[in-house]
Amino acid sequence: MKLSVLPAILLTTTASIAQAGGFEAQTLDTGFMYEEGAVLTASTASLNSNLTEANGAKILKDQNFTSFSIKSKVGPLDVGLTTYRSGAIQMSGAASPTLSPNPIPNADANIETLTALLKYDLSENFSVLAGINSDKLGTSVISTPAGRYDISSSSGTGYLAGVTYSRPAIALRVELRLQSESDLSTTTDYTGATSVLPGIATSLKRPQTMTLNFQSGIAADTLLFGSVHRAKWSATPITVGAATTHGQAAINNSFSDSTKYSIGLGRKFSDKISASLSYTREAGVGATDTSLFTISGGNQSYNLGVKYTLSETTSISAGYSRTEFDDVTITGYGPASPVYTGNSANTFGVKLQVNF
Repeated sequence: MKLSVLPAILLTTTASIAQAGGFEAQTLDTGFMYEEGAVLTASTASLNSNLTEANGAKILKDQNFTSFSIKSKVGPLDVGLTTYRSGAIQMSGAASPTLSPNPIPNADANIETLTALLKYDLSENFSVLAGINSDKLGTSVISTPAGRYDISSSSGTGYLAGVTYSRPAIALRVELRLQSESDLSTTTDYTGATSVLPGIATSLKRPQTMTLNFQSGIAADTLLFGSVHRAKWSATPITVGAATTHGQAAINNSFSDSTKYSIGLGRKFSDKISASLSYTREAGVGATDTSLFTISGGNQSYNLGVKYTLSETTSISAGYSRTEFDDVTITGYGPASPVYTGNSANTFGVKLQVNF
């Protein structure tokens, strides 16, 4: 049974925008590495946030994402490149004027990742995956009641390794993948009401992650798929300076480890049309937290994807995801402590794939 169904297009873009543990935006998608022959994909998605603080002020910014992937066969190796946004802190703290002093930051920070991949088939059933991640933190700005933080751009690298078991006859594939931590440490120029502090040492890292992806045919033209994604955020706090040296200019924001689960069904209705439905759940830290740089109460997403095959080599897909956020109160700020209740976000995406 050979079945190619797109699991809710750009699923990695949608549910994880406000990672319950940290600031993960998209996760690495290696599906294109298992296509036969050469393949090129281009995708775009738009997230529209309805995430507000208790007074109705919109806190999570709307965002747009673009990703590309290319893979070719070189001798016994499958060689691929892919781009995605691995991290994002996009907060609109100034939108909440009733909190005084308002602790929610204004933040504009993105991490873009380029990943080079190699896949080697050990046998008909087993293959190994290896790669290098090149991460780029763009010039970023964060504003808090303490002042403005201009964060310099930086780069980091990490590795990935994985193993895959497959049985093509029943469309079975199980992939276990580890991605290492990537250090994006840099410097920050601080501007406060009464002081200017240039070149403050700043620690920022993309965390180590472990991902299990699986799929299997369960009936004619029907595919069961899912994943488990674990991120070690507790080892990657954001720090700017130190309180003993930089006083109120210092930042020390810690995160919690997170695990995200996804399960879904794909169905091929004809040679032209396939569709999928899936559900994603990411548990949060509970009803309270102290981190201002993420919406940490947890979330769940309902995802729909449709794929239309234009020709033997070309297909186009569209997807929609609705994310609902668990309620959470950020403690430690007295009457100004932010409260997030009844929030959601919607993501729409399209993807073009060409096999050649």
